[in-house]
Amino acid sequence: MAKTLSPDEVRDHYVAAMSSPLGEAFTALYHNTAWLYSKWHSYRALFDDKDTVELLNATAGRFFRDLQLWLEEGIFLHLCRLTDPPQSAGNDNLSLRALPGLLPSTVDTSFQISLIAAIEDAVAKTGFARTWRNKLLAHTALPAAAGGKPFVIPDVKRADIVAAIDAVGAAMNCVESHYIGGEIGWDVSLSDPLSVRSLLLYLVVPEKWFVVGAVVFFKFALVRSERASAST
Repeated sequence: MAKTLSPDEVRDHYVAAMSSPLGEAFTALYHNTAWLYSKWHSYRALFDDKDTVELLNATAGRFFRDLQLWLEEGIFLHLCRLTDPPQSAGNDNLSLRALPGLLPSTVDTSFQISLIAAIEDAVAKTGFARTWRNKLLAHTALPAAAGGKPFVIPDVKRADIVAAIDAVGAAMNCVESHYIGGEIGWDVSLSDPLSVRSLLLYLVVPEKWFVVGAVVFFKFALVRSERASAST
């Protein structure tokens, strides 16, 4: 999409191109995939840089350690949700694996094959997240010493998470390129100036950020006042 669209415009855009129910499902998956990339963007902004980590530790080390674990767990669970089976326990799931079943009967066979392959790649690359979910996150497996079955939790590297997220994005872009043309730039919309960077700026120079915040608030209040005056 060439411009920033509202959620309703995004839905209309995809439903017009794909019809329903495929367009509806793809819209929901689009928002969920964008949210996944946003989580990962925030995680990297906080914990990729050594100097930033030292600043966080000096400010509120225990809290930011907890936040790191919460983000990791949230990303793992998010990967699972996007690549779980289309049905479980008699309920339909919003999942990439539901997309092939929503394709019209007239769909191009080569596209269908490419989509299934892309989804299978995403499922394979998110396998570590399912193991973590099943053994530690959604359930806590009984330790072997307490009579439980022995199990091994895979060691997850940063590259594994990147590969999993990008595989999800690639599966989505398989549909995007077929129906819309081009690909979704998942990282394009992740430059929010009032997100992680504003937090870090506040931690480094709180007095300066207070002044900046006051200016932003004043401008916002002025715009609202002008709009209110124009509407009367």
